Amino acid sequence: MPTSRHLCLLTGLLPGLAVHLPETAAGMRTARERLAARGWEVTWIVVVDGPGSVGVQEWPTGTIVEHSPVHGGIAAARNRALHRAFDLAPDGWVYPLDGDDVLDVDGLSALLADPALEEAGNGWVSANRAFLDGTSSRHHRATPRRWARHELAGAWSLPVYPFMPNAVLARTGVALAAGGWPAVIVAEDFGWALALSEQSAGASTPHVVTRYRAWPGQTTGTTWFDREFLAAYALITSMANARREALGQPTVRFPVPPDTGVAESTAHRTRPVSP
Repeated sequence: MPTSRHLCLLTGLLPGLAVHLPETAAGMRTARERLAARGWEVTWIVVVDGPGSVGVQEWPTGTIVEHSPVHGGIAAARNRALHRAFDLAPDGWVYPLDGDDVLDVDGLSALLADPALEEAGNGWVSANRAFLDGTSSRHHRATPRRWARHELAGAWSLPVYPFMPNAVLARTGVALAAGGWPAVIVAEDFGWALALSEQSAGASTPHVVTRYRAWPGQTTGTTWFDREFLAAYALITSMANARREALGQPTVRFPVPPDTGVAESTAHRTRPVSP
């Protein structure tokens, strides 16, 4: 399926947690300039999740900013951005960008040049995130891999995931067909990755596309994260198996998460706070 060289980066943003957004915006400016020279059009779509200001005086050229009148959650905000991306370039690509992350422009350029994007049948391609100091994420994947359609669910692992689900590039049409991000308050990226994998084959790459920080406003560092992760994980895995049954696939037995220390929470609580 041919795709255009149009990338939309999707950001759902809670106004009270936008303190690091100027750094994200600076990375976007650099990315637009660098990738334009390689024939890529890059659009940043930001959905402000609820009333309030976000402290950016001048947005990068071409940024689309929409405001939700009420707080609906990151998944709802990203899905609104996804629909806008589909209107702009239904045959393009989308990638989630958190408002406290910094783009690694070299890594993003490498991802967009990876042969996996051109392989027939691939609807999504995963990458990596790293901390600001260069330390790898707990879920860092160093080796490439190809994933057949329906394969990922049976290979899902805990506490280390097969790849970082927050770092997945997807064809815009495939992302929309997969239903976007599920309506949970945490672990929405896990649900996004599983839904994409039931819709299409994909690939994993070693490229680091974003740098992120441990800071007091981070969801994974809260005291309630582990409890809410368990609830979201139960819903997402049930949805995944229901989806598989509807598609004529056997259900899978997902690993059972521990009561504490799931995902990135323990690592974030014990890391020094980033500036």
